[in-house]
Amino acid sequence: MTSPEVKSRLEKLLGYLAADPSNPHLIAELIPLALRAGQPEVAQAAVSAALKKTPQDAAVRFHAGTLALATAQPGLALELFSQLLADGEVHPAIQYNAAYAAFRNSEPARALELTEAIPAELESQVPELRKLQAQCLHFLERESEAVAKLLDYTAAVPDDAEGWGLLAMIAADDSQEDVVTVASARALTLNPESTLAHLGLGTIALDAREADTALRHFSFVVERHPVNGRAWSGLAFAQTLRLELAESERSFIKAVEFMPNHIGTWHGLAWLQILRKDLIGASHSLQKAMDIDHNFAETHGSVAVVAALEGRDADARFSMRRALGLNKDCASGLYAQTLLQARKGEKHASMDELLAQISASMGMTEGNDLKSAVAKFVADLNSGKKSPTAKSPTRTLH
Repeated sequence: MTSPEVKSRLEKLLGYLAADPSNPHLIAELIPLALRAGQPEVAQAAVSAALKKTPQDAAVRFHAGTLALATAQPGLALELFSQLLADGEVHPAIQYNAAYAAFRNSEPARALELTEAIPAELESQVPELRKLQAQCLHFLERESEAVAKLLDYTAAVPDDAEGWGLLAMIAADDSQEDVVTVASARALTLNPESTLAHLGLGTIALDAREADTALRHFSFVVERHPVNGRAWSGLAFAQTLRLELAESERSFIKAVEFMPNHIGTWHGLAWLQILRKDLIGASHSLQKAMDIDHNFAETHGSVAVVAALEGRDADARFSMRRALGLNKDCASGLYAQTLLQARKGEKHASMDELLAQISASMGMTEGNDLKSAVAKFVADLNSGKKSPTAKSPTRTLH
């Protein structure tokens, strides 16, 4: 339907609704047309008039919920769909939309619970169900279960590029490289612009320390979606491995702008700042990480490193003990311990000398580059391999 045809049909529907304002069939047709015409206020006015006339009409309330979802109001949509369910209007479409609204409202556990309430025999009515469940499981850090859901989904819906892209991205987080390879190839065949596939490929490349490959994939994403925090974070870690420190810091700052609750990215920025001898900036970044999770060992360990570098030994020991108490294998806590042991009461060593102690604690031999050592440690923070028992970084919805 062309723009003139959309406008013409929209005008006719508004005329029909003037005579029958609560007709749910007319409202169902009006909403997408109004949104396509760039007139969400027209759809909102029609829905509001219908609700005023028949506030208990389930169909009208359902359409009000779908409009709220379409206009980026997931909280309102969740409220409307939840009220329908509470009133006994149990239908797979309502249950699915309520779950999707909860997911978009950053409530993945509630969303998953809502999807699980849909009877198995009715799941065929909502083919997107497994994909939504996988996204919820991913953000609940249950990656293997999410991959299993997406394998089922892509088998049932083999031509959905987004489904294959999600599978590639989540399988990468679960270190299932073979699945990433197959899923990303399928996603890119269906949609050469699949950013999800590139996120997956970039993630496994970064885990393998293939900085150039990772840089290419993450750059592909940020060029097309400059507000994707995950891509900026991956790009920053790749640039750190390439020792492009100024570029890395700019990318980290972009990443935390769009993904402010990702603790691993704040750590990456903090260690990049340590490497650049910006201890004030590192302290600020670590405080942001602490605000997200006060019980994450690597944050306390990194705070200890900064304190040791600043000559605040008592503070360093306090934070170091806190870090190692939370996780005896905490990498940054052990680095802080190395610094303090090496100091032996000397408070005037240069920062280069103190950073060299971190290099030595990483097993670097004489002649190895200190910056490369710390860069590798930063990348390890991103993958979590340095602290296998530590809590995983908080995820952000994509």
